[in-house]
Order: sequence, then structure tokens, then C-alpha cells
Amino acid sequence: MNYHEKPTSQNGLPSRDELPSGNELPSRIELRSRNGSPGGAHAPARRPVSDGLLDLVAARIAVLADPMRLRLLQRLRLRRSTVAELTDTLPTTQQNVSRHLARLHDAGFVTRVRDGRCVRYAISSPTAVRVLDLLAEETVHRVDLLARSVHSGTEG
Repeated sequence: MNYHEKPTSQNGLPSRDELPSGNELPSRIELRSRNGSPGGAHAPARRPVSDGLLDLVAARIAVLADPMRLRLLQRLRLRRSTVAELTDTLPTTQQNVSRHLARLHDAGFVTRVRDGRCVRYAISSPTAVRVLDLLAEETVHRVDLLARSVHSGTEG
């Protein structure tokens, strides 16, 4: 599935066949505007966002503002996984993983796919992965700048 296309299923989510398998998940996803041009920090300004929409965006960002949920997204970008598989890779309980996945699902960041008797989770929002990438890159940059600042301050 091309991540720039809209899902075609009735519920607005990609069907199981449209979801990439674990090996097909890209490690980085390029964010594009509606006209297909690259989006991001240097994209042309869009119309102002209403306060109501900003409230909704803040609520979705709040869902991402949890280290455990970010770890789950990081693992799901590699492959679809069950709660048990995710729990095996994290120092937490299945109940805790389930609770966090439910929040991510409710916010539209992950989808559930029935696989026989199991339910596998997969990323349904490549934009969330891109936001994670951008913030991680910016954080590394800021830490590097701070380290250089501290280092240059101790030499003078």
C-alpha cells in the first residue's frame, strides 16, 4: 500500500491485505502534502488551524507522550505483533501492554488484525512514525548541541 493513498476499506482503515508485512514496513516514511510535494518544516504555510482542531491535535499528541507507547510504536514499525510478543520484548506486563495498545488504537495510531485466534497490532498511522522520527532526530541534535556547549564552556 502506498502510504500517501487513502485507505479503501469501509471503516477507514487499511484492510489486512493493504497493510505491509513486517519486512515491508519502512524505517522512515516521507511526509508529503496533499499535492504530493514534500512536507515538513520547510513546507509552504497552510491555513491557520482552529482552536478546536488544536485541542484535538493536543489530545492525540498526549497519547504519544508516554515512553511505553513510543516503545510499542517502535516495535510495531518492525513487524505486526501480538500483545504477548510485545510483552516479551519489554519489561512490563501483558495487561500494561494491552492498556497502552488500546490507547494507541483509540487514537488511530495502531490497528488490530485478527490472525486466527490471535490479534496482531500494526501501525495504522505512518504520520505518527514520522513524528517520532522527527522528534528523535531533533532530540539527538539538541543533546549534541548541549554537549558541545558544555564541552566548550569547560575549556575556556
